[in-house]
Amino acid sequence: MKVLTQAILKFGEVYQRVESLKLQQTMEMEKQRLGFTRELEKQRMQFFMKSQMELSQLRRRLQPSGVGGGCSGGVSSNNYLHHSRRGHQHSAENGNNNFING
Repeated sequence: MKVLTQAILKFGEVYQRVESLKLQQTMEMEKQRLGFTRELEKQRMQFFMKSQMELSQLRRRLQPSGVGGGCSGGVSSNNYLHHSRRGHQHSAENGNNNFING
């Protein structure tokens, strides 16, 4: 009976060590996951900011240089971009900003 008791105690100690190591490994993996998530969010924001800068530069290039300058037909490219942008702002105000909330 003494041998059985010692075997059960030894098994309990081993089980406890294994569970402790599993918990440490789980915590380490969670830290890595959070780090990857942070890095991904950082890259997403950099991409978003770069896209916004490129759009801004494109708008500046498409602006008519003079009063009579612009596209024929009465609608300039700048007007199109302006109205398109307002539509996106409007949807963002309504909480439909899926691109930002990703």
